Amino acid sequence: MKSALEVVVGLYEQIFTDLSYMHPSIKVELSRDISRLRKASLSSGLPLFTITLPKMSKFLERSLASGFLIDETPHLLGAKSSADKRPKLFYGLWCMLFEADGTLRTDRDVSAVKSLRQVFLAVKKLRMECEDRYVQQAISEFRAIEESLPRSWPATWEDDSPLWQRRNGHPIWGDRTQEEVPDLFPEFDPSSKLECGVDPNWAGFRNFVARVSASLGEFYPYSIVPKHGPGAISDKDPSYVKYDGLHWTDRLESVFPYDWFGAPSSDHLTYVQYVEYSSRLHAVPKTQSGPRLIASEPTCHQWIQGGIQRWLEERIGRTILADSIDFRSQETSRSLALEASSTGDLCTIDLSSASDRLTTRLVEYCFQGNYFLLDAMHASRTRCVELPDRELILLRKFSTQGSALTFPVQTVVFAMLSVWASALTYNRFDWDSLAGFAKQVRVFGDDIIVPNDVYPVLTSLLEECKLKVNTSKSFSTGKFRESCGMDAYDGEDVTPAYFRQLLSPAPTSLESIVECSNNFHKKGMWYTADYIQKTVPYQILRRILIKTVDSGAFGLASFCGQSLDHLDKRWNKFLHQDEVKVLTILPSMLRKRGRGHGSLLQYFSEVATSPLSEVPTTKERLNYLFPNKYSGGEASSVSSRKALTWVNPCL
Repeated sequence: MKSALEVVVGLYEQIFTDLSYMHPSIKVELSRDISRLRKASLSSGLPLFTITLPKMSKFLERSLASGFLIDETPHLLGAKSSADKRPKLFYGLWCMLFEADGTLRTDRDVSAVKSLRQVFLAVKKLRMECEDRYVQQAISEFRAIEESLPRSWPATWEDDSPLWQRRNGHPIWGDRTQEEVPDLFPEFDPSSKLECGVDPNWAGFRNFVARVSASLGEFYPYSIVPKHGPGAISDKDPSYVKYDGLHWTDRLESVFPYDWFGAPSSDHLTYVQYVEYSSRLHAVPKTQSGPRLIASEPTCHQWIQGGIQRWLEERIGRTILADSIDFRSQETSRSLALEASSTGDLCTIDLSSASDRLTTRLVEYCFQGNYFLLDAMHASRTRCVELPDRELILLRKFSTQGSALTFPVQTVVFAMLSVWASALTYNRFDWDSLAGFAKQVRVFGDDIIVPNDVYPVLTSLLEECKLKVNTSKSFSTGKFRESCGMDAYDGEDVTPAYFRQLLSPAPTSLESIVECSNNFHKKGMWYTADYIQKTVPYQILRRILIKTVDSGAFGLASFCGQSLDHLDKRWNKFLHQDEVKVLTILPSMLRKRGRGHGSLLQYFSEVATSPLSEVPTTKERLNYLFPNKYSGGEASSVSSRKALTWVNPCL
């Protein structure tokens, strides 16, 4: 079996073969480029493709946004000569975009942008275990960010019984004077303007966020329907499942009594133990350059957070942020990014470690018009996180990745800041104007889209609130825009195809290989797509359906249409239809049932329409119509398997 490096080098050879047909005028240059990469891989190994080349993409994007080749030249992209500033590596493609003096060409070729980004990012997302030093570096950064944040206000998030109050002045520092600020933050001046020179008008912002949070409506705890997410939990015991709910906290009891939210009946109150667990930080493989840090939440917190999440998603439609936020779809953000790359009217902003920098102070400030909601957030918030080295940290951030509230809360907070930045930019603060600005803002998590004029004010406002703008992935100048997985340049989609996974015995790897091959095929990179297919043994490959490009079935896409010649066929006399035998990937799930009271609680929350819910969910309606389809328990083992099945090729 080939090593990962051998597979990746072979992949790049085919990428450059495809590029030589797309750009025949620079075929000789491209052959030299692949030779240089092959030679460099002998000393640099796989990190050349997973770490070094992706850094070059940022150089390209910043240069396109600036209109000239920037000075921060990454490794291997040295200038061709003193008279020609264009990089020697991939020189032919750089010449299609930039002049010899480094300025952007007026007749630049967008296809060169696509080709360069494909080369730079092809294996950026390759799923492999990163080195331990990168894991430790990520954990150290997590700890450093936490230490850089201010602690919660006294008698609020760290106390069992919080005393909320209307906050004046700065969202983080309040209305304190310079002398009262801790030495840790000596640069703070509560009367100063933003970095862009604009007066932040904190008094107006305070009234704005209070009105928006109040318009969510009164949070009535007994109206929510809790739910469990698919994520891991920190207090897991092999002998029970999530729905057994053996642990509760005093903070939860004060807002969400166990007899109502944790027990299916009064006969099951003796099972619970009142104890508060911390969350646990896990390093989840992401890329070779670093992991993703996610914290598993305690069971009871995860259960209630899911209910509050549902409530927020429903109530946001009652506020002026209804047109700014869609928690379920990224398509609007993607479309706006594509349009903005052509018109330049909108900018895209990305935040670095957004959830890790969202302080409890900022969340309290933005939701100060709804004390009942703050009580619910406080009751279900996990206050401590346990690091892999068993160190316990009292959190200053609102929540970690892993909490069901992280995404909706940060989305709402960033939308509020974006609307207020628009008001500051155009110096209009009446409610009708604010509602109009909200229609021009789009936020999905930490991906923000606002009018281009708002960019300097919003970035300054975000930094003022202890957030960090990722300048390498934020764009307000030039023709490049990036948001929610859409990479666009001058009105064209320049998102690359990614090679994510090597073939392994796991059926999901085959699924990933087929999807990857299809993505390259749809981009016209047929030699690359064919190479990826051939990493699969022929005995497996010949059983896979060849389908049309727009088909949703599992199979290899083809612009020539469906092909069945290589498959076994039969006539189904019972269904009176032709069928073919194809390889499919079927889900396999083992469910573990909990104790009696846990199964009963699960049934009431998932099947029976709860008397607490205002409107039955779609799942509740389906379970009512088809009661035999219900399967209780917790998915203890989720996997997939390969299977040969007879299917109707016309479906």
